[in-house]
Amino acid sequence: MEPEKFVSDILIGKMNAKVIVTGPDCRFGYKAAGDRALLEKLAPKYGYRYIVVEKAKDMDYKIISSTYVRELLADGQVLKANKLLGYRYFITGTVEHGNAIGHKKLYPTANLIPAPEKHLPKYGVYVSRVTVEGKQYAGLSNVGKKPTIKGDNPAGVETYLYDFDGNLYGKEIKVELLDFVRPEMKFSSIEELKAQLDYDIKMCRELYDEFLQS
Repeated sequence: MEPEKFVSDILIGKMNAKVIVTGPDCRFGYKAAGDRALLEKLAPKYGYRYIVVEKAKDMDYKIISSTYVRELLADGQVLKANKLLGYRYFITGTVEHGNAIGHKKLYPTANLIPAPEKHLPKYGVYVSRVTVEGKQYAGLSNVGKKPTIKGDNPAGVETYLYDFDGNLYGKEIKVELLDFVRPEMKFSSIEELKAQLDYDIKMCRELYDEFLQS
């Protein structure tokens, strides 16, 4: 349908539009030939009021969009991404069995393997909040492929829960990422990895407590 015919027959003729509101880069009609300029031009002819809502921008004057949010997540800027989203980026799923190294040599973790279409943030360690059966726990989450552990590991989310004692296998959990701590790293040994985790666990607990107070 030609753009003006869409305005006259649909917007005015069938919908009886008195006000038309669009973004600054709207396109409509055959071959997307209709645009903001055309709607402004046709307003007096068809007797409607035309309003353009400009795109929202952040403090750096960048247009807020899904692409921008994905870029922030890819850069580990989860604090800013959460602010623009209006909620905290999260991963949900059923806890799966891992390779059991955590329970034997490191720390017990809840393992999630997100669907392939899930957009994951920058690989690394995050302060997290975990919801299990309606109850919330402080958490340390590692997003990535566990490069220190031998084998072809799929991209996943491993989370250590503070103050939790129980079996999570087969349960649905929600992991919200609150802040980025460090990028994913490959260590020369499990012992070296554990030493880093000891430090990460202490730091994430402190950051989570600060989050509660903010």
